[in-house]
Amino acid sequence: MKQDDQSNADWWEKSSGRLYKNSNGKTKVRDVKFINKIEDLLPGTKKILSHPVWNILSNPEASLFELYSYMRAFPIDMQTKLFKVEKETNNYQRIKIKSITVDYLSKRNNLDALACLLMMIREAEITKQIDAYISCKWRVHHLFCRLATFQPLKSMANIIYDLIFDHFIYKNDPLPKSLSNVIVENRPHIYQIPQKYPIPKFLNENLEIISLAIEHHVIGDSLEEKLEFLFWIDFEFQRKDIFHALLSISLPHLSAKETPLMPLTEIKERISGNSRKYLPSGKYFF
Repeated sequence: MKQDDQSNADWWEKSSGRLYKNSNGKTKVRDVKFINKIEDLLPGTKKILSHPVWNILSNPEASLFELYSYMRAFPIDMQTKLFKVEKETNNYQRIKIKSITVDYLSKRNNLDALACLLMMIREAEITKQIDAYISCKWRVHHLFCRLATFQPLKSMANIIYDLIFDHFIYKNDPLPKSLSNVIVENRPHIYQIPQKYPIPKFLNENLEIISLAIEHHVIGDSLEEKLEFLFWIDFEFQRKDIFHALLSISLPHLSAKETPLMPLTEIKERISGNSRKYLPSGKYFF
């Protein structure tokens, strides 16, 4: 190992405790030199350490007042999906959580969306919007795994993943009576939460399927296209089908034995923005 690499590795080992405390909300990293050092090693880290996502990660039991205050810090184009503004009084009225809004946020593929969806998990818990509560948990899980596939979030993935699962996804599983109803009791399979994966394994699977998609010209090599691709395969819940189809095209001995599960033309059409016609009826349930 080169001397510079060794010194960087030693620095990371000594500094991991400060990052852990930051991720658990015990302290906020405000040391400019420390943040700049991380930024030098992993460009883009400064934006993560100073992002509003820490507001909700450090306060998972936030009140509605606190949640709406956090949401008002998001970009205007996000706020229009969250609030209705009364022109005469300039008051902001929170719009009820809708399925289309949850998916819109997830599709943004950025930390703002992750932070907002975490806030909406807590909001739905307080307001007892059970369908939104479960849906937001799934969207948070998928969105985080997409974002953590790439740097700089990848380097802190394990710590933040554990924090999200412990305080947001695992919470209230199984659902208590206060959040349940007749529909939940009769159709419990619909209200299951995501299972926790070994995060390095899941991220490697993301990189593998992205590599195949680029190889077959399904997507380009930009980060935006990679994230968009991962969004659609998660949104349609057909990750395995698409992965096996791409893999069978790549391996002649496999494709000779069996027809690909999904033609390449269909995969391209799904990813190109025409995917909704493939969604099963009843996809949106709130």
